[in-house]
Amino acid sequence: MGVGRKYEVGLSLLEVLFAFALVTISVLGIMAVYTGGLKLSAKGERVLFATELSQTMMEVIKEQGFDKIPTARTTFDGRANQAPNADGFPPAPYPKVDDYVVQVTAYQKEDFLKSVTVRVFYDNQNSVVLQTYFTPFD
Repeated sequence: MGVGRKYEVGLSLLEVLFAFALVTISVLGIMAVYTGGLKLSAKGERVLFATELSQTMMEVIKEQGFDKIPTARTTFDGRANQAPNADGFPPAPYPKVDDYVVQVTAYQKEDFLKSVTVRVFYDNQNSVVLQTYFTPFD
C-alpha cells in the first residue's frame, strides 16, 4: 500500500470574498423582489377599495331611483367639497371617505335613459371610473 497523502481543505481569502459577494447579491435580489411585491399588494388594496366604494355609490344611486338622478348634466366633485343637491343627489358616502374622494357625473341621455359616472380618486390623481345607465323600468 502506498503512503497516503494529506490534503488540506482550505479556501483562500479571495474565494471566501467571492462566495460572500455571490450570497450578498442573491439576498439583495430576493429582497428587491419581495419589496416590489409588497408595493404592488398595497396598490392593489387601494384600487380594490376605490372600486368597492364606486360600486357602493352606484348601488345607493340605483336604490334612490331614476327620478332622483338629475336630468341636466351635473357634476358633483368631492375634491371641490360640493354638497349634494336639494334632492339629496348624490347620496352618501359623499364627498370623501378616508383618503378617497368621490366625483359623480349624471345627465339624461334620452327620455328614459340617464347616465351616471362615478369616479373615485385615490393617491392624489389615480382614480377608478364606473359608468352605467339607468332606466325607470329597473
